Amino acid sequence: LTFNEKKDITTFTVEIKKSGKYAFFTEHMPFEFEADEHFFKDVSGDDVEPIAQVPDEGDHHHHDHGGLDPHIWHDPHNIIKMGNVISKNINKKISFFDRETKKVLKERTQSVNSILEDLDQWTQEQIATIPSDQRTIVSKHKAMEYYGDAFGLKVMSLLDVLGDSSSLRPQTIANVITEIKEDNVKVLFAEQQPPSKLLKNLSRQTSTPIATQQIFVDGLMPTGNTISVAVHNTCTIVNSLGGSCNKKAGNQLVNRWDTLTKR
Repeated sequence: LTFNEKKDITTFTVEIKKSGKYAFFTEHMPFEFEADEHFFKDVSGDDVEPIAQVPDEGDHHHHDHGGLDPHIWHDPHNIIKMGNVISKNINKKISFFDRETKKVLKERTQSVNSILEDLDQWTQEQIATIPSDQRTIVSKHKAMEYYGDAFGLKVMSLLDVLGDSSSLRPQTIANVITEIKEDNVKVLFAEQQPPSKLLKNLSRQTSTPIATQQIFVDGLMPTGNTISVAVHNTCTIVNSLGGSCNKKAGNQLVNRWDTLTKR
């Protein structure tokens, strides 16, 4: 599916020629991206609710650091590992006698790794400014586990706690409120603009504000790159949780990356 980035809503038509039961297989649960409208409607504009969803609520009552988070690039050291694998494979395809190309590849790989190591160090320094009792990231789905593990933050995925509904049910809202109070949560982080119905409902019912800027967890910003997205996310998290982000130093890393990629 191709989304229109210039519009708040992109509509796709599903043609059902025969009555019956149908299954949809998606990479994410569709309600993760709801804002003000339900994700599935009939021709009259009325909401259509699924008969069942997998995983269902029974699979979500925990938020451990299991293997469900594929967003490994939020830890700079994972990018380094991936880059080294790519560099090694490219090097194998370069002729043994082409020493100049091999040299350029090695130098570029070292430059990339240097920037990423500095990004890791810069991020650690920014996170250190957050009061130790406020280092909890609450967002909609499991996407920041590697970031939290790398930089010492606790991560709560709302879909893990709440289950498959975008409306907060009485039996689950109490659990969420308890988690938020125990973890001294100061802010909720949106992964889209406008924030999803789930996040807005939770914010209203728990009196917990939503961060003024979203974090980008599934890809790059419209005009961003690997480093600028990391700097944006870190500064959004740090400033929202009571820390002080050195954006100027972060932008220096962005400029180094831009210079490297434009050679």
